[in-house]
Formats: sequence, C-alpha cells, structure tokens
Amino acid sequence: MFPDQSQPPDTYFRLLGILKDDPRAYLQFPLAVGKKWNFQYSFSGFSPRGGRTTVTRNVEYEVTGIETVQIPAGKFETFAIQRIDYNASGGGNTIEYDYHYSPQTKSTIKLKWKISGLDSGQSDTELLKYTPGKAQDKFIQSLRV
Repeated sequence: MFPDQSQPPDTYFRLLGILKDDPRAYLQFPLAVGKKWNFQYSFSGFSPRGGRTTVTRNVEYEVTGIETVQIPAGKFETFAIQRIDYNASGGGNTIEYDYHYSPQTKSTIKLKWKISGLDSGQSDTELLKYTPGKAQDKFIQSLRV
C-alpha cells in the first residue's frame, strides 16, 4: 500500500530513484484518437521471499477519444488516454490509469488510477484552478473573432 494515495504509484518509485524509464514515453505527441504506444521499465525491489529482485513492467497506452471534461478549474476539451502498467512476467499488481490531457492547459487535468493484485488502491485527481497567461488569452480571443 502506498502512504499517500493522492499520487500515482510510480511517483514513489521516482522519489526513491528506482524507476529509470524514459519520461518522454508518458505522452507522445502529436496525440490522435487511436494512437497506441508502449514501453518497458525495470526497478530493483524486495522479493516476498526475502532479498532483492528486479521487476520488469510493461506499459501500454491508447488515446481512446476526445472528451469534454468539467472539473473545478472549468470545462476543457481533452484527449482521453488509457494506460495499463503490469508485471512483464505475470502476477503482481496491475495499475490502470485514465488520463485527460488538455491541449489548452498543456497538462493532464484529470487522472484516475486503480491498483489491483497483491496491493489495492485508487485515487482521483483533478485540476482545481487554471488561469491562462496573457499570450494564451490573446490566442483564445483570436479564435473567437
């Protein structure tokens, strides 16, 4: 179980310095409905049988659609992205993520994740406030003209 379920599980691995995957794999631009990509990462951890072991995880992504999302920060058009993170050799935990990436904010504005398997947990995270910069204000105004 992770101490703070407001953060995705791999956040803790990063803080501990044991997750060494390529961060560019999280989003691959340009995004388009139907786009798929994957990667693999390994980290050293403790074995349930004692001692340390190396765990290899597979991660699969798919842009599943374009959705309008209403959150506390406002209403945004987003790319809906599903991510599944699982043990390459079977067993262990499976982590399912649902992202909503907004081109307007250039960020993930909504994230839901759920762990199933040996551990369990889930969390929902949403952007609470968004204030566009001056350049973005001008861009949005130019779209309305």
